[in-house]
This record gives sequence, C-alpha cells and structure tokens, in this order.
Amino acid sequence: MLFVQQIEIEYRKNVRYANFAQARNAIKFYPVRINPDEIQQNVLFHSAFFYQDTNGMHNRGTKSRQFTESQLYDGKFNRSPFGKKIGVKPIGDNQYEVHFYGGFDKTAFVLRKDQYGRIVFNERNTYYDTGEWYYQFFVFNIVCCEKDNFKEKIFFNKNPDYEFNGMKYLRYC
Repeated sequence: MLFVQQIEIEYRKNVRYANFAQARNAIKFYPVRINPDEIQQNVLFHSAFFYQDTNGMHNRGTKSRQFTESQLYDGKFNRSPFGKKIGVKPIGDNQYEVHFYGGFDKTAFVLRKDQYGRIVFNERNTYYDTGEWYYQFFVFNIVCCEKDNFKEKIFFNKNPDYEFNGMKYLRYC
C-alpha cells in the first residue's frame, strides 16, 4: 500500500524572506484524518493546503482521494494522480520508483516496503487574469507499508529514509 501526502503552501512576494521561509520549512507533515476502515484502494493521496501572509500561516483545508495502482505512472504517459510534478511507477511487489517533475527526468528514489520518502520543492506561477506572481512551496511525503500500519500521524516523528530536495531552482510553471 502507498500513502502519499502533499502539503502545498501558497504565498506572495512580500513573505519570501528568511523569517517567513522558516515557518514554511517547519511544516513537513500534517495529520491524515481518515478512518482506516474507509481505505478501499491501495493508494491513499492526502492533500493539505495553506496560505501564508504577513499575519502567519492559514489552513485552507484538506482532502483525501484513493486510487488503484493501475492509475499510477506506467512509464509511457504521465497519468499520475499526484499532478505533473510527481510520478510514482510500480516496479515490483511493494516497490515504487518515485520520479520528480513533469518529464520524469529525475528518479528521486526507489521505495520498498516499510520505507518513507520525502520530496521538497518550490515554484513560481502567475495568475492568468491579473498577471500577479505567486509562489508555492511543496512537500510530498510517501510511505510504502501495509494498510494495518496506517495511523493519523503516519508521517510524524520519523525521518524519511530518502529525501529529495529540489529547492536549488525556483521553477516557473
């Protein structure tokens, strides 16, 4: 089973500075509030959304979705349910190749049973209607384990086995 969490923090230019970045970097995981009995598929994707301004961090909500393994990246087309940035390709029983970014030009890591990986990166975008810049900070936590190991704080208090840090470049989408 694969548990994937996306944390997305949107912010503007006026909070790009180091003191605000520390607050963004502090959010590496978030509780997954779902009843384990409701998990019917073998991929659980949980998203948590935040907005940061000069007054602090604001929670914009969460959502959870479930997928089958056949909906993951198959090496031909980006059918990734995690968006254009992250691709997860099954490569064996309880083994997943995790790719970073749209062209799948980088294999971030390979996860096996009972392993935990994290991808961290940022992007810069514009609103189509106003042309205003905005920024996004992303954390993807990915755990490969049995469904029985699921708990609300599955990503808490554990250093990942693999961490891919894509913060060197500010990507424009």
